[in-house]
Amino acid sequence: MPTLKDVARLARVDTSTVSRVLSGDPKQAARGETRERILAAAKELGYRPNQVARSLRSQSTSTIGLIAPRLSDFAFTNIFDGIESAALEAEQGLLVVGWDFMGKNLASKREVLLHLLNDNIVDGVLIAFATIGEEFAPVLLSSRVPIVMVNRKAQLIGGSVTVQDTEAVKLAVNHLTSLGHSRIGYIGLEPGTTTAADRLEGFYSEMETMGLEVREEWMAVSASRDSDSQTTPLSAIIESSKLIGIPTALVVASVRLALLVISEMSERGIKVPLEMSVIAIGDNEFARITTPKLTTVWLPFEEMGRKSVEMLIDAVGGKELADVKLSDPPKIIQRDSTGAPRL
Repeated sequence: MPTLKDVARLARVDTSTVSRVLSGDPKQAARGETRERILAAAKELGYRPNQVARSLRSQSTSTIGLIAPRLSDFAFTNIFDGIESAALEAEQGLLVVGWDFMGKNLASKREVLLHLLNDNIVDGVLIAFATIGEEFAPVLLSSRVPIVMVNRKAQLIGGSVTVQDTEAVKLAVNHLTSLGHSRIGYIGLEPGTTTAADRLEGFYSEMETMGLEVREEWMAVSASRDSDSQTTPLSAIIESSKLIGIPTALVVASVRLALLVISEMSERGIKVPLEMSVIAIGDNEFARITTPKLTTVWLPFEEMGRKSVEMLIDAVGGKELADVKLSDPPKIIQRDSTGAPRL
């Protein structure tokens, strides 16, 4: 690999001048002709700066970290697209770590988290994993780099970017009532996050606004991914509804969860939407390729990813972190999984 000395020799200048010109040092007063000669020599030799050495000098890695759910989780794709494109535009490297990849127990996850936050690996970290619990509070509070939560807020962290989760669920309920449904159930996210709480609040609020009764028999939550339980949210609703009958429609708090519900309905012989309508919060390409195609409430997940990166980079530069909720309104994407209730 060509070195600074090689470039200096070809350009007929000293090494320090080459270093200052190629690093963009504003104090470098090299004449235009000298500067052009250095740049031409670097291009001819194919010189590339040593990023590791540059990072050591500047104390900047030009890299941001992302702690994500399982990297195979398709529900995260739109958010990741926004994060990736914003990082690319800002010329930032992106170090992605899957939560499961950090180890099977809390101690190993804690060690990886400590390493990422305190050992000059990255300039800042995005956390897009749902359930980083209180046991990690000391690690988060000791972080030497800024942290931004994506798609949820956390008491310990002063930076977050979220969307209109409550309004999205209200819109979903309103869509179902406009089709004639009054027996509406809800399948929520695993408890413990602001996202889960905000979406549940939206369901209760809009049901009350519409003058509809919320039946606990028609309510269920997603089991933890680490749970060994064989009881699914749909089976829990069906089992508890034996005396009052099942709902004619379900609001489901994520696309991933809705696709699992529809798959189970197919196995049980429940026709969608003839016997039960399903609408999901969020939207991605998988909603368009299932059978039936899934009606969703679109939220600006890609923009949320972009904004998270922008906030983190600003924080690295010294700007104060804040909790931001994007103002983009949710929108119904009408497909085939919702319709009028069967009389």
